[in-house]
Amino acid sequence: MLGLSLGVHLGLVSPAPFFWYPPAILTLPPQVWRLVTSFLVTGPQLGILFDTYWLYRYLMQLEVGHPKFPHTSDLVWYLVFVGGVIQV
Repeated sequence: MLGLSLGVHLGLVSPAPFFWYPPAILTLPPQVWRLVTSFLVTGPQLGILFDTYWLYRYLMQLEVGHPKFPHTSDLVWYLVFVGGVIQV
């Protein structure tokens, strides 16, 4: 998240392939990376640092201390489900 956001905001990487654009997912070949990378580009200035920090902190709390996610794979499936619901 930090690397991608810094690259986009410093102009090192074009932001076009990373943002959510549903027609690109339905083309052949499908651009499936847009399902994940659309969540990894943060806002400029302090948003880059704070969003990265809170993502790391909350994921560590879910992975280590939450009884509903005893395995890392459970956390990954949870993130896939929530991300899919948000995109729909």
